[in-house]
Amino acid sequence: MPISREEVQLLRQRLSEPRLELSARFGAEMSYAEYDPRSSDLFEYFVLYDAALSIDPCGIIVGRPFTRGDARSAGWIPFGLTKPHKTAIKMGRTLVPNVVCSRKSVTAAFWFDKSLAPRLRPDIVVRKGRFEVKTDYSKGCALLLRDDSPFAGYSLEPPADLGPDSFVEETPRALKIGQTVYLEQEASFGIHL
Repeated sequence: MPISREEVQLLRQRLSEPRLELSARFGAEMSYAEYDPRSSDLFEYFVLYDAALSIDPCGIIVGRPFTRGDARSAGWIPFGLTKPHKTAIKMGRTLVPNVVCSRKSVTAAFWFDKSLAPRLRPDIVVRKGRFEVKTDYSKGCALLLRDDSPFAGYSLEPPADLGPDSFVEETPRALKIGQTVYLEQEASFGIHL
């Protein structure tokens, strides 16, 4: 059922409330992954920012670049064709948390989770901990660290030493035209906290 014009206007009005709070309290600017978000996207952004503000944080950082999920709208990891190292690095940029909130000694990061099928919108995932992404252009890899420990990462090389709680996804063999891109992740990477 399509969204009516009145509902879209109300949603835009309601979305201005978290925008003003982000600006006044934290000096942060609301960001969108799309240049011109659709009405259904605006609702997801309202939920994301409202959820982040609902924990009454002391500080908020909006991630750069702001991405929606892990750019896997097709439901699979892309392959690297002409410059495979750039593919792995671009996929690694999607690991940056969308919104990071700090409250006393606890830090929580909010993400739009990966899409599981075409046109299926992602969930919002919250994970505790301090996260940062490190990239190595020479090796074509990007690593997401959680409290200084590897948590997830994209690379062109298959992971050699998998821990007992980690698993690997890769470019599907049926789609392989260029170089395979691997996503190694801890089991808790997919768990919603």
